[in-house]
Amino acid sequence: MRQHHKRTILTTFRYIKYTNLKKEIRGYGYSYSFKKYLASLLLSFLGILLAGKFFHLQIPYIIGLGLAYLCFFPIIIIRQFKYMYEQQRFRDVVNYLEQMMYSFKKQPKIIVALEETKQLCEGRILELINEAEKAISSPGAVDDLYRHALSCIEQEYRCDRMKMLHDYLVKVENLGGQYQSTLNIILDDVKEWTERTYLFQKERKSMKFKIVLSLTASLAVAGTTVMMLASDEMLGKVLRGPLYQRTTFSLLVLFLMLYLGAQKLLTGSWLKDTLDENPEQIKKDFKTMREEKDGKQPWIITILSFPVLLLGFDWQNLYIIGAVTALIAAAWFTPSLKRKNAGGRILKEINQKFPYWLRGIALSLQTENVYVAIRDSLDQAPYVLKEQIEILLHNIDEDPESILPYQNFLSEFDLPEIQSASRMLFSLTNCGKDDSEAQINTLIHRNNVLMDKAEWLQNENDVAGIGALTFVPMILATFKMIMDLGLIFGSFFTLWTKLP
Repeated sequence: MRQHHKRTILTTFRYIKYTNLKKEIRGYGYSYSFKKYLASLLLSFLGILLAGKFFHLQIPYIIGLGLAYLCFFPIIIIRQFKYMYEQQRFRDVVNYLEQMMYSFKKQPKIIVALEETKQLCEGRILELINEAEKAISSPGAVDDLYRHALSCIEQEYRCDRMKMLHDYLVKVENLGGQYQSTLNIILDDVKEWTERTYLFQKERKSMKFKIVLSLTASLAVAGTTVMMLASDEMLGKVLRGPLYQRTTFSLLVLFLMLYLGAQKLLTGSWLKDTLDENPEQIKKDFKTMREEKDGKQPWIITILSFPVLLLGFDWQNLYIIGAVTALIAAAWFTPSLKRKNAGGRILKEINQKFPYWLRGIALSLQTENVYVAIRDSLDQAPYVLKEQIEILLHNIDEDPESILPYQNFLSEFDLPEIQSASRMLFSLTNCGKDDSEAQINTLIHRNNVLMDKAEWLQNENDVAGIGALTFVPMILATFKMIMDLGLIFGSFFTLWTKLP
């Protein structure tokens, strides 16, 4: 962690040099002239000088503020270009996915779909499409030709919807079958995801504006005491005091850091690989969640602590009573709180990962039966579901005709929507060929609803976390105002003590 922190600091200082900054921005596909760089820097320093003068900062503190901003300035510029870069990547993926589906619906050939799609693309994604076409046209001795050819696009963009579409197109290309209605459902999912992401982008941009507005308003609030002190010659001495100078300098630096944080919140990638996991944490959470309640340990701690409470029961030893009481409370409540938190994290993981696993199952059902689709999904399944999938497969082997294996899948958790989807999987084991397509499409549609719900929840959690930053500037400004008022009262008290 410490090494990563050192690397971050060194990287920040490296970008102060214009050539390094220009190279980084060029990596995002944009250019940034030295003239624009210098103009932005000079305007920023002018703003810092005016702010320093308004808050009556002394020259060393103004210089310090300028140096602090000089460290932050390259990161602010880089994040502005990174935001545009991530926006373009998202648009590239959306255009690619939609056009691939439109083209494939007309003629179910991947090479034809790629040829039509690249006519609407430019930049990096066009280069990758050309690479994929070249790999398909000159296959050599490569196994699984289409997956290998399309993998270069997947690895660049790391979008699970892109991988899902590629997997389905490859299955249709290799095995044939009815694909029109399923492609329509996938297309609807992509459109809903696109609209949802654009709305999320607007919310995050709005949140950044609110943070900047909060910073401006907080600076105005902090400036009221400055005007009050500057209006009186006697109180003006407070402005020159070291305590005022240090607290004001610290406040302005913190505000710069908050603005930098607001910039960072706007530059995240919109193309998330939803299947990214932390297996070690999941394993640990499962173990904690399933630990049986140990009733002995809290009682032992309580009994051993009781004599200490009796001996320490004196109003002059309240700290002893408080410490022992806290120890007893921790012994009773900490284990159950740990189990509850671990269970909550596992539940959240399942709600997020299950729809993506089920989507793969539903697409595999176009060519395979339910059992084979589940079995083949095991290797690529989310880690949080692997154990339950293994149990499901074992139970199906034991009793292949029963609904109970499906009914008991993830029954450890109270997830009615997931259990309903599992029962629908069982119904597909007994339906005829004529009914299977309609049921599979119904399953995909219901799964899209689950995915929509999971992604909305994730977006709302992200926005809520960002929203908390809007209160921080006002809290800091209020604290600064209280300190300034304390300095005023201190000045009056000092004057009063000197009166004869």
